[in-house]
Amino acid sequence: MKIFLIIFNLLMAYQVNALDWDTLNESQQQTLKPFENSWADLPLSQQKKLAKGAKRWNNMGTEQRQTVLTRMSDWRKLSQKQKSQIRKRYNRYKNLTPKQQQKLKQLHKRFKNLPQKRKNELRRKYNQMTPAQKRRSLQKRNKRKNR
Repeated sequence: MKIFLIIFNLLMAYQVNALDWDTLNESQQQTLKPFENSWADLPLSQQKKLAKGAKRWNNMGTEQRQTVLTRMSDWRKLSQKQKSQIRKRYNRYKNLTPKQQQKLKQLHKRFKNLPQKRKNELRRKYNQMTPAQKRRSLQKRNKRKNR
């Protein structure tokens, strides 16, 4: 009887911790077709991420899908070092306060709207600065901002 209860509990736990393929809608199943045979073997967290991604993909227009495909292609071309740097920057961004994130978005928008010649000039100047110069420049900027 004990063995039966143990097996029953394991089966119930497995069912709770799995997203059944049949619970996905038709468009999600079509998008995730390459995962169909291994779906039950994937961890629940991975199943949820894939299902959510498939739903987002299916709600995108053609232009959005093309943008995603281009970005994915660009990402694959990056070296591991470049990917690691991007992840670190993203994590630093996520650790900013909402106010700091908003300020950064505003600065980025302002930069994007500059003429290409000015953007190139600013990039060149920034890339020529030493890390210490970059820190001092940032500190000066923060002091001006807090006045």
